[in-house]
Amino acid sequence: MKYNIFGKIYQIEYEDAEIQEILEKELSLYPSEASVDADVHINFINSPILEKVVSVNPRTHKTFVDGFWADLGYYNIAYQSNHQVVININIQKRNKFISRLRSIEYQSSQENAGQILHEMALIPSLYFFNDRAILHASSFKNSETGEGVLIGGTGGVGKTSLELYYCRDKKYSFISDDIAVIDGEQNLYPNLAYPKIYAYNVEAYADLEKSLFGDSSWLDKIQWQYRKFTKGPTKARRKISPSKLYSKYENMGQKADKYYLLFKGTNLDKIEIENIDPHLAAILSLRIVQNEYQVYNQHLIWHEYNSILMDQDPIIRMEDVHSHWLTLYKKAFTNMKCFQVKIPMNMKHHEFLQQVKDSDIG
Repeated sequence: MKYNIFGKIYQIEYEDAEIQEILEKELSLYPSEASVDADVHINFINSPILEKVVSVNPRTHKTFVDGFWADLGYYNIAYQSNHQVVININIQKRNKFISRLRSIEYQSSQENAGQILHEMALIPSLYFFNDRAILHASSFKNSETGEGVLIGGTGGVGKTSLELYYCRDKKYSFISDDIAVIDGEQNLYPNLAYPKIYAYNVEAYADLEKSLFGDSSWLDKIQWQYRKFTKGPTKARRKISPSKLYSKYENMGQKADKYYLLFKGTNLDKIEIENIDPHLAAILSLRIVQNEYQVYNQHLIWHEYNSILMDQDPIIRMEDVHSHWLTLYKKAFTNMKCFQVKIPMNMKHHEFLQQVKDSDIG
């Protein structure tokens, strides 16, 4: 099946019927394509990934002539580029009940296929294209003005909280939850990976738990409560389709008009919003995303290292990827309104939301 995702064409094939059923449901949010040639081929395979290995260094990483293999625990992925980008994914089945109980999301390995697809295949595939960049940002569309809004920052700074407020309370259209995709022309491409909702997000919305659990089993609900109270509200989360969580979502490109970079600091009594230089916003955004994708980035660096030692060219270079992203950020941000949002470091979640409602964010 072919889909238009991030303005690229992806052909996705399966050998496992259970994974196919799960992913076709998630991917149905994107426009399908029939006759267009694919830019990227993604294959979910049952057997171990077998390629001509030229290096194993370290033991969780294998280098091929045209790519590399990454051992990521209960699944492994091979990334290859030789005239076209091909990504092969092998998810190892584990005991559903045990793995669910241990999971932050009460999911088995197969049920986690959507997250693996988006975070370790779709987003990493963009490293191979010079005309797309990723941002660690939630994004949505202002229903009244049509403006595209990006909310960036490090993890836990409030991006999802603002997304919930604008997309649930103010009925903005959802575009992305965690990773946004842009180009140099300010185009913002939907990333319809299921939003991750933590227990602390639920505290501000009385009806949100009903949306999260719906017809879920009593064990699912008990596991949520157990993790929330024993491990803390940051250690219990659930994923949910944006079509169920929000009244509207976008599945085609949208212009990005505003970018808010959230930052928590001291010596503040209330939220402060200031203009930020677009070039500085670009540099800071690159620093954030470099850290956010460190698992995949580490394997890419190992691939470069091994390739250099074997006197062969790596399929991509991290330095080149980041250079392209920085160029695209600067070009896009120059034509956008960029702001820094300073948030008191110890501000309570409900106070944060109330001040947002009273501010000009969005």
